[in-house]
Amino acid sequence: MLKNTPEYGLNLIKDLSNHAITAWRQLHELSDEKLTPIPITLEFPWGSQTFWGNEKEYIWSRPYWVNNTLSSAFMTLEKWCFEQLEANADLNKLIQRITKDHESVAILSVVSVLALEKQCISKTLLPLVTNQKILDLDYYRFTQDIRGASTPLISYQGKNLTHKTEINEIKEIYKKPSYKSFLANLIPGFMLSEFEDLLKHELNNLSNNLSYNYTEHIGNHIITENLLERCKYYSGYTDRTTYVVEPIKGTDKIAISHRSPSLDTPESIEAFEEVRRFENYITLTMWAENSLEKNTLDANVDLPKAIEFIKSQYGLDIDIFEDNCDGWSDETTRKRMEQNAVAAVATMVLCFRKGLADTDLEWAREIISKILDLPFNSYECSTPEAQLVFHPKKFVSKALASEIKNGTYNGDTRGVSQTLCNCL
Repeated sequence: MLKNTPEYGLNLIKDLSNHAITAWRQLHELSDEKLTPIPITLEFPWGSQTFWGNEKEYIWSRPYWVNNTLSSAFMTLEKWCFEQLEANADLNKLIQRITKDHESVAILSVVSVLALEKQCISKTLLPLVTNQKILDLDYYRFTQDIRGASTPLISYQGKNLTHKTEINEIKEIYKKPSYKSFLANLIPGFMLSEFEDLLKHELNNLSNNLSYNYTEHIGNHIITENLLERCKYYSGYTDRTTYVVEPIKGTDKIAISHRSPSLDTPESIEAFEEVRRFENYITLTMWAENSLEKNTLDANVDLPKAIEFIKSQYGLDIDIFEDNCDGWSDETTRKRMEQNAVAAVATMVLCFRKGLADTDLEWAREIISKILDLPFNSYECSTPEAQLVFHPKKFVSKALASEIKNGTYNGDTRGVSQTLCNCL
């Protein structure tokens, strides 16, 4: 519909989204918690618009917290928008077109990704990069997107032949630079543009209008302190002394980097290191998945260095496999990604063992034996497809197959059968 009659398609997606966000607001009215949502109002060049929703609603374009119909609609819209940009559509006009009459924050996640893809610095985007809640919401979107296409592909498990085109399209879109970035990364560009004064004024006054999610949160000490800390972080972007502008060698472009003083506190340094480790876990997991899928060692990561990194983090301390990571929180997500990274490297050792030391092989076997006893969590039990995406056992079947092929498997064959059944 978007291809043949785009206005009808845009209206359909708008109506679906508005219906869903109306239901979301009604549920709050009926809930025993009695929380009163606070909307976001943005002043665009074409007028004022109000948007409702929080973190989960912002990523309705990703199949995490919403039904397949709505997530599919937003994913289709995002793909169509990228196609429009490739056809040289004006981004500012496209943003006005797709946000028209929308009432949920979900459409703003699409806008943010498009802006990041084009590195757009314009009056249209200024309301977004000066709104604390939108900046925080988009960072949340980034933490989901950086995991790669695995989660969005859950519903396609076992459909590789019948939905090959859709699967490949999702994989390709997750390779886009915008999926590996977040809205605050556009602020330096605004600082070095005609919008500098407006940007400074808005970011330095964020603390005067804190972005509470609910009316009942106003006055809550913990929530207020957290919001004030975020305001301080964003206001740090207005200090020109924190910027470094350097030419990119071999091009006529420049690189602008920003270092907020607030990042130099012990807490911020530890948080930064945590993010860096998480990114390393994701890189190793995706590297292993690509290598195993193609049955060829991907040269993007050096296997001995991957072994060294994982051993430096854990050595033979494999207590992390005693936690089934129940619940859906940042902590369980991080722990599950750690488990997958360790399982991925151990599997790579056994599948591409030529030239590796016997001690590395024994270490890998010890890891695999632990994963065999790791139970699925409640989400993975209720959503069988998720077992093939999130649980480390998705790697174990490959490791055990390699052991059997090389005549080095000495375990219980029942364990092999159970693992293979779980992964099929």
